[in-house]
Amino acid sequence: MPIHNQLCGMAVMIVILYMFLYQKRIGLYTEMVFLRTLVITMICVTLDILSIVAIWNREQIPGWLLDLSCKSYVVGLVWVGYLALTYVMTDMYSEQEYYRSTRGATIIAALESVVIYCLPIAYHVDGNVIYTEGPCILMTYLCAMIFLVWTIVMIVRHRRQIEFKRRLAAIAWIGMWVTAALVQFFNNQLLLVGFAGSLGMMALYCILENPENNVDHKFGCFHTHALNAYLEQCYGRKERKSILILSINNRLRRDVSIESSDEYLRKLIRWFHTLPDVKVFKNIDRELAIVFPDMTAMSHAFSKLQETFYYDHFYNLARGDRAVNDGRDVFPETLFILFPDTQLMADMDEMMMVHQALYAEHCNRVDSFVCYVNDAALKKIRSENQIVKEIKDALAEDRVEVFFQPIYEVKQDRFSSAEALIRIRKKDGSLLSPGLFIPVAEMNGLIERLGERVMEKVCMFLKSHDLEALGIHYLEVNLSVVQCGQRNLADRYLEIMRRHEIDPYYINLEITETGTTQSKKTLLANMNRLIREGVSFSLDDFGNGQSNLDYMIDMPVAGMKLDMNMTRAYFEDLKAKMVVQSTIRMAHDLDMFLVAEGVEEKEQFEEMVEQKVDYIQGYYFSKPLPENDYVAFLQSRQAG
Repeated sequence: MPIHNQLCGMAVMIVILYMFLYQKRIGLYTEMVFLRTLVITMICVTLDILSIVAIWNREQIPGWLLDLSCKSYVVGLVWVGYLALTYVMTDMYSEQEYYRSTRGATIIAALESVVIYCLPIAYHVDGNVIYTEGPCILMTYLCAMIFLVWTIVMIVRHRRQIEFKRRLAAIAWIGMWVTAALVQFFNNQLLLVGFAGSLGMMALYCILENPENNVDHKFGCFHTHALNAYLEQCYGRKERKSILILSINNRLRRDVSIESSDEYLRKLIRWFHTLPDVKVFKNIDRELAIVFPDMTAMSHAFSKLQETFYYDHFYNLARGDRAVNDGRDVFPETLFILFPDTQLMADMDEMMMVHQALYAEHCNRVDSFVCYVNDAALKKIRSENQIVKEIKDALAEDRVEVFFQPIYEVKQDRFSSAEALIRIRKKDGSLLSPGLFIPVAEMNGLIERLGERVMEKVCMFLKSHDLEALGIHYLEVNLSVVQCGQRNLADRYLEIMRRHEIDPYYINLEITETGTTQSKKTLLANMNRLIREGVSFSLDDFGNGQSNLDYMIDMPVAGMKLDMNMTRAYFEDLKAKMVVQSTIRMAHDLDMFLVAEGVEEKEQFEEMVEQKVDYIQGYYFSKPLPENDYVAFLQSRQAG
C-alpha cells in the first residue's frame, strides 16, 4: 500500500506533539489554537491512511464504509484549510473577538462538509496507484481553494496586525500544502497532501509555536514579550491574578555588579519555580514579574521571600551577625511592587503605567521598599497620569502661559523686575495649579520642555515691548532641580535668546539646591557658560534648605531671595528676625542683592525697606499677572 509518505508525516507530527506537550507553556489561547490545528491535521493524515487501506481492501468491506472513510478524509482537507484561516486570525483579534469572528468560517466549513458527503465519489486503482476522483473530489478542491483565497486576503489586508513570524509560518504552511495539492491534482500517483500537512505543522512549530520561543534562556524563565501576551489574555478573559514585580537596584551601589545582579535573579527564579501555580517572567533591566493565582498565594510567597533572601532588609538583623549565624547571601536593595488584583486596573496598559509611575517614584531609594497597589495609590497615579496628558496637550496646543509677579526695587522706588511664573490654561479656560503639575512634570521628564517654553515666552515678551519705557531691568526665570542637571541647559537657553535677539543681560535664572554632587557640577559648568554671555543667577528660597550657605560660597550667584516663610517668620519669631537681619548684612557684605518674597502687608513692606532689602515681592503689590495685565500694571505704576 502507498502509505509511506503518510506514515512519515504522522511520525513527524507525533514528535512535534510530544515536544509541544513536554515543554513548559504559558497557557495562552494561541497555544490551544496550535494544538487544535496539530491534532486535526493528525486526524486528517490518519483518515488519509485509513482511506487508502479501505480502497486497497474495498472488496472485503461494505461500499458505504468505503465511501465514508474516503469522504471523511477529503472533508478533513477542507477543515485543514479552515484551520489555516483561523490560525492567522489569532493576531487580529482578542480571544473573545477571535471566537466570535471564526463562527462564520466554522459554519461555512460545516456546510461544505455536508455537501461533500452528499456528492458521489469514484476510485481509481492501478497496481500501487490509488486515488479518488469525481464530483466529491472536485468540490473538495473548490472548498479548499475558497479557504485558501480567504486566508491570503486576510494576511494581506491585516498584515500590520499579524505578527511577522505568524505571517511567515502561515505562508510556509499554506505554500507546502498548496504545492502538494497541485502536484497530486496533476499527478494522482503522488499522494503528498498528508505529508505536506505534517511539514507545514513542523514549519509552524519551528518558526512560531515552539514554547521555547517564550523563554529567556539566560535566566530560565519566560521573557517580557511572553508577559505582555499573558497579561493581555488575562485582561481579555477578566481573570483575577496577583502579581509581584521586583526590581534589583544596583545603580546606587558600586559593590553590586551586573553579573552579581544576574546571579541574584537566577537564585530568585529557581526559588520561585519551586512554588506551585506560579509563572515567572524576566522583565526589562534587573526585574522579575511573578504571577500568582490569587492574593493569598502571593502574600504567603512574599513572606517566605523576605525570610529567605531579605531577612536583614525587613527584620533588622545586622549583616555581620546574619552571615555568621546562617550564611545567607546578602541580596541588594530591591523595590517590590505588589498588585493584589490585576482587575483593579482597566487593562494591561494601565497596569504598565502604574508600574512605571511607582518605579520612577521609588527607584532611587537606597533601601528595599514595598509598594502595595491599592485604590488610594491608583487614584493618585491616575490623577498624575491625567495631569501628564494635560501638560502634553497644553504644550501641543500652546496653552502654556507665563504670568509675571512684579518686583519692587527699593532704591529706585519703582518696579524694575518680575518673576516669570508658569501657568497652564485648561481647555475650559481655568488654570491648572503649578503645585499640581510641576512635581508631575519633574517626575515624568516634561519639566525640560516646560522650562524651555517659559524661556521662549519670556524672550517673546522682552522683544515685543519697550523695556526702557516699562522700566524693566531684568526678569527672573526659575530653573527646576531637574533642569539644573541638564548638560545642554546653557546651549539650549542661549539658542533661544539668540533666536529672539534678546540680550542675556535681561535674564536672571533662579536656582535651588540640586540633589546630587554630579548635578551640582553640571549646573556650575552651565552657570559659568551663561554668565560669560551676560546672564545672572540668584539663589531661590533661601532659608528653606540645609545647604544654602554652601551654595552661596560655591555657586557664582549675584543675589538671593528670602523664602516667603522666612519673611513671615521675621515678624513672628525673634530668632527668625535675627537670622534674617544677619542674612541681609551677609548678602550686602558679599555684594549680592537680596529679594524679600511673600510681603503682603504695609507694615511688612516698611520694615523690609528699613532693613535695606534691595527688592520686595509679594501680594502687597500684586499677585502674578498675565502679560497684558502686567504691562498695564507697570504703565500705571511707573506713570504714578
